Amino acid sequence: EVMADPGNLTGLRAHVGQSLLIRVTGSTRGMVWGSEVYTDDSLLAVAAVHAGLVRPGETAVVQVTLLPGQNAYAASSRNGVQSQSYGRWEGSYRLAAPTQAPRPPLAKAAR
Repeated sequence: EVMADPGNLTGLRAHVGQSLLIRVTGSTRGMVWGSEVYTDDSLLAVAAVHAGLVRPGETAVVQVTLLPGQNAYAASSRNGVQSQSYGRWEGSYRLAAPTQAPRPPLAKAAR
């Protein structure tokens, strides 16, 4: 099942270890902390562009793996997005292209 973009992932901190499919429209406007692994308060649309999974304005499904907090997050400049470094933060995530194509929603039965 594909989720709508929640903006950031702080509300999903209790689901560490799970992978989710999220539909996102890429953006370069907003803050992102980290490289490869991002703080869970980073905007998903910006992190997806930084990670090279979507272009600004393009909509795609990305796979998000929820991770525990890290001791540090490194900054880098990628794909027109400058991420920031940060110290210890309580939640994080990693992005990847989906390992399988998302299933289309089930058609409603005709009555």
